[in-house]
Amino acid sequence: MSKSFNPAVVIIIGFALMILVGATLLKLPISALEGIEIKTIDAVFTSASAVCVTGLISIDIANNFSVFGRTVVALLIQIGGLGVTTVGVWIMIMMGKKVGLTSKLLIKEAYNLNSVSIAAFNNSGADILGDFKNLLPYQDDILLNAVTCGLIIFGGLGFYTISEIQQKKRFKEFCLNTKVVIVMTIALLLGGTVLLKFTERISWLGCFFQSTAARTAGFSTYAIGGFSNAGIVVLILLMFVGASPGSTGGGIKTTTAYLLLKSIFNKSGNGECVAFKRRISSENILKAFILTNMSLALIVMFTFLICYVEGEFAFMDVLFETVSAFGTVGLTRGITPNLKTLSKMIICVTMFIGRVGPLTIACLWSFRKVTDTNYQKENIMIG
Repeated sequence: MSKSFNPAVVIIIGFALMILVGATLLKLPISALEGIEIKTIDAVFTSASAVCVTGLISIDIANNFSVFGRTVVALLIQIGGLGVTTVGVWIMIMMGKKVGLTSKLLIKEAYNLNSVSIAAFNNSGADILGDFKNLLPYQDDILLNAVTCGLIIFGGLGFYTISEIQQKKRFKEFCLNTKVVIVMTIALLLGGTVLLKFTERISWLGCFFQSTAARTAGFSTYAIGGFSNAGIVVLILLMFVGASPGSTGGGIKTTTAYLLLKSIFNKSGNGECVAFKRRISSENILKAFILTNMSLALIVMFTFLICYVEGEFAFMDVLFETVSAFGTVGLTRGITPNLKTLSKMIICVTMFIGRVGPLTIACLWSFRKVTDTNYQKENIMIG
């Protein structure tokens, strides 16, 4: 394998090409219902949302796309959920080709894992019922809510965690990563449910559903546009954290949030960062802070750009839309179809970065040759 090989480049190009192919197919006359012409920006937006398994839609899928068009969207979601690189390797296996170290490295980098075993569940949340109704008609359907929440939670855990739970079954035998994922998932689900019940006048079932969906899937059983600002802040925090490593969910991930909180708590007392009787490396902590800071910076930048383009929208609506796109969640306060072309392109870029991951984008520079220089150390004042 060449020393200059950068898997991040292949991953980024792969997703970009798939979005382009999808947009081209959705632009074909056969993809639209009779008498309807799909605008180029809407074809690109729908393709990007599907490939990035986000669920934001600029036009109603059921009332604009034909069976062929909806099939294309479904396939894009499937490919985007599994990962472009994973699908490529699967095709190689089906053709009898040997999967080498380079291909395995691509899959590993695409999911930010420490091993090369991969599978994922799709958490797109795309609305296929029509008229932007999402799951509002089923807010009191206990079975549908329970099954949907179960699938979302299961898919958001990540393959590695699911595999270890199936194999070891006992919590104390799990590795540190799995323990953190389980603890954070439960904490976010319960914490989100309680906070939403405190801020919104909706049922406990609705609170639990929205707490579950906000971290990975764009389904909603209540109109998000009717939520209070306090409730919107809760959803934004849940979307920003997102799912767990190895899943198709976005966000900074549950493990990153755990490392941030744990390191702040431990380091503030000048102690080592320890979790479940395991010492966490400084490299892990630094990576968590870098990822979080990069994510916050990108969200601020994209929110500013959309606010500049869309002067008539409320700031909270724009911020919610941006975080939803970055976390590949798909929830919206109803502004997506009314965005201008430039704003839709910004959201497409946001979804793209959220899907491939800020660290993957940063890896574009990690393979550049850097000359080591020994400089004298000097401290700066903090706080």
